[in-house]
Amino acid sequence: MVARADTSVFWPEITPAVTALHTSYQQCNRSAPSNPSPKPVPPLSPEYPF
Repeated sequence: MVARADTSVFWPEITPAVTALHTSYQQCNRSAPSNPSPKPVPPLSPEYPF
């Protein structure tokens, strides 16, 4: 959110303003995408016993 605002407009101290708006706006909190879970990684096979 901040990166897009930084590239769109010149606004000194935009980061605290965007952060404050984001934390206070409930719609942002409800519709924000969740972090996807990582893909499963197969276990490594040992090269030698014990």
